[in-house]
Amino acid sequence: MLETAKGPVVIAGCSHPGIEAIMTAAMGAEPRQPVYMLFGGLHLVQDTRQQIDGTLKVLADHFHVQKMAVGHCTGELAFQMIQQRWGKNDVYAGLGETIDF
Repeated sequence: MLETAKGPVVIAGCSHPGIEAIMTAAMGAEPRQPVYMLFGGLHLVQDTRQQIDGTLKVLADHFHVQKMAVGHCTGELAFQMIQQRWGKNDVYAGLGETIDF
């Protein structure tokens, strides 16, 4: 987790242990401030729509993630659901991109 002027940025690799566990380790069980950006792979590629929806609800409602910049292991269905939920705050994080935070 990086502290920035806009708030915390959580950087995850491929989230094999589960993004909820990683977020709790980075921010604590009861986060004191919203997460400005979550950056990295969420490893939801094999999850069902219901599982992905549950994970995204936790990220939005418990950790108050304002922006998402997710990697390939997040999965196509999760990419679509993130775009729907975060809209313009879904930042493309493809190969060679520069992500400002």
